[in-house]
Order: sequence, then structure tokens, then C-alpha cells
Amino acid sequence: MTQELWFFWQGIMVGLIVAIPVGPVALLCMRYALAYGWRVGILAGLGTALADGFYAGIAAFGASFIIDMIPAYGKWFYLIAAGFLTYTGIKIFNSVILNNLKKLHEEKPYSKAFTSTLFLTFASPITTLVFVSFFSRQDFLENLQDSSIFPLSFGVIIGAFAWWVFLTGIVGYLRTKLNVKVFTFLNRASGIAIFTYGVVAFIKFLMEINILPKFI
Repeated sequence: MTQELWFFWQGIMVGLIVAIPVGPVALLCMRYALAYGWRVGILAGLGTALADGFYAGIAAFGASFIIDMIPAYGKWFYLIAAGFLTYTGIKIFNSVILNNLKKLHEEKPYSKAFTSTLFLTFASPITTLVFVSFFSRQDFLENLQDSSIFPLSFGVIIGAFAWWVFLTGIVGYLRTKLNVKVFTFLNRASGIAIFTYGVVAFIKFLMEINILPKFI
């Protein structure tokens, strides 16, 4: 196995590991799949997968540089994420599930799904730290060369995107089995959860600027 192929497979594994935990991005992807179908959900997953690949490449280029930079600028990422998540959570909670679900099926916000998850993942400094922790392993640092960074980043995109295809496919299938009342309940539950993530991000911002003590 060539070095580039080894890093490609390593990237796939890291991409899967990073994508699987349920967080605000996962909730947003599932909500898009639930409301608009698996195609929109997959585009939402593609947005976050591309951002993961970008951050993986940056982390591979200079892990130590990223570690030094995030304490200085990470607080602003928290603030941006807090604003986006609280707004999105409120909007989802207040959205009306139409009694005529055929109209809902016709509204396909493909570009919005892609850009919203892309932006949200870019606004998460934690993503970068996760990649830094993986790439700081001795076998990575000893063998990583400039020619291996693209295969590694592309592998992360493939691994993360594979998970989103699987997850949104399941949610999109279950969507066909639900009625309006269940849609409304799940819509409000996801809105509350995403809003809560935004509140947590804002609390972390306040802790970073020393307005609140660092208790979480």
C-alpha cells in the first residue's frame, strides 16, 4: 500500500469518527431530511463533509499552529455559532408543518441546506481540535508529507459523507411513515435542541471573555 493510499484510508476512518456523534450539525441534517426528503438531507451532509475535509487539511498542514491560534480567536467562533444556532432553532421551532404535505414535498431548499451546514461546521473550532488530536499521533507526524495531505483530506470528506448518506437515507425513509402531528413534534424537538446548543455556545463565549467562570 502506498503512503498516499494509507493516508486516504486513515482519512476515511477519521471522517466517520468525527461525523457520527450527534451534535447541532447532525440535528440540522436530520431535520432537513425529515422535512424535505433524503436528497436535501444528503446535500446538508455534503456541506459539513466538505468543511470537515477543509479543516482536516489545515490541521494536517500545521497542528501546532492551529493549537496556538484557537485560544486567541476561538471565542469569536463560539459567538458566531451561538447566533446562528439560536436563530435557526427559533426558526425551526416556529415553522409550520403544512396540512398538505405535498406542498412541503415540493419545496426543496437545496442550496440553503448545503450552505447552512457548511457555515455551521466552519464556525465550530472544536472540529479543528478534533482533527489536531488525531493528526498529532506519532505515526501521522513521522510519515505525513505535502503529497499526502490531499488524500487525507479527501478521505475525511468521503468518510463523513458516507455517514450522512446513511443517516439521512434512514431519516428520509422514516419520513414517509409520519403524519403531521409527529412532524410537528419532531420539528419542535429539533428546534429546542438546536437552540440549546446555541445557548451553550454563547455561555462558552462568555466564559472565554471571562464574564462567567469556566465551569463547563
